[in-house]
Amino acid sequence: TVGAPAASGRLEQLATTEAERRRAIDGLLELARSTYEELEAEARNILRVGPGAEGFRILSVALERHRCFWQGQLEETWTAWQDATRRMHRFGDEAMHAWGGLAKAVVGAQSFWPQALAGSGAGRRG
Repeated sequence: TVGAPAASGRLEQLATTEAERRRAIDGLLELARSTYEELEAEARNILRVGPGAEGFRILSVALERHRCFWQGQLEETWTAWQDATRRMHRFGDEAMHAWGGLAKAVVGAQSFWPQALAGSGAGRRG
C-alpha cells in the first residue's frame, strides 16, 4: 500500500490514482537515497578519525551522540506505534459496538415489518 505522507512522516492518506502512487514511490525512493547518503557521510567521517587516543576519543563521542539520537528516534517511533495501535483498537471496539447496536435495531424492527407490509398493501396480491 502506498500513501501520501504528512510532514510528520506518518501516512496521511492512501494513494488512489497512478499519479499519487508515483509521487509516493518517488518520495520513498528519495528518502532511501538521502538515508544512504547520510550513512555514506557517516562512514567517511569515521574513516577520517585520526590515530591514537585522541582520535579514538573523538570517534567515541561522535558514536555516543549518534547512539543517543537513534535511540530517541526508536523510542519516538515505538511510542507513535503504540498510540496508533491503541487508536486502532479503540476504533475497532467502537465499530463493533455500533454494529451490535445496528443489529439489535434491525432485529427489533423485524417484528414490525409484517404489520407494516400488510398495512401498506405491499403484501397483497392483486
